[in-house]
Amino acid sequence: MTSLTLVIPCKDEAKRLMTDAFLDALRDYPYLSFLFVDDGSTDDTAEVLALLERQSPAIHALYLPKNVGKAEAVRTGVNWLLDNTEAEVVGFWDADLATPFSELPAFVRALRGEAAIGSRSRSGAMSRDRSSVSAIPSGRSTTSPASPVLEMI
Repeated sequence: MTSLTLVIPCKDEAKRLMTDAFLDALRDYPYLSFLFVDDGSTDDTAEVLALLERQSPAIHALYLPKNVGKAEAVRTGVNWLLDNTEAEVVGFWDADLATPFSELPAFVRALRGEAAIGSRSRSGAMSRDRSSVSAIPSGRSTTSPASPVLEMI
């Protein structure tokens, strides 16, 4: 794997964000980068993310002016990456590190095979690659081996 970018949605995480863990992960996994999405935080999350951005070129942040919810923050981050970068693989990770970065190698192994993440209960879910957007009927899934992108909708 050449590159993996993880979208990290954040809402009022200034006191909880384990900045050293994210910086350590970049050292441990050189193919990794982060896009933090500040979901309209009312605490000092924006300042913490700006400090992180200055500490590594592999860290970027988007700052949403109002809270849109976790799913929309993730979707916004994924779409921004698809539109503005050459990210090869995109996923998301929780800011509180409920899943520790020690699980990242297993995540990467799963991504090396064909994988699709979707919803069986949401009719009209969308699949997006770099060239088109197409609807996926409820209960079906698709993969694009040329562009392994995970999008949560």
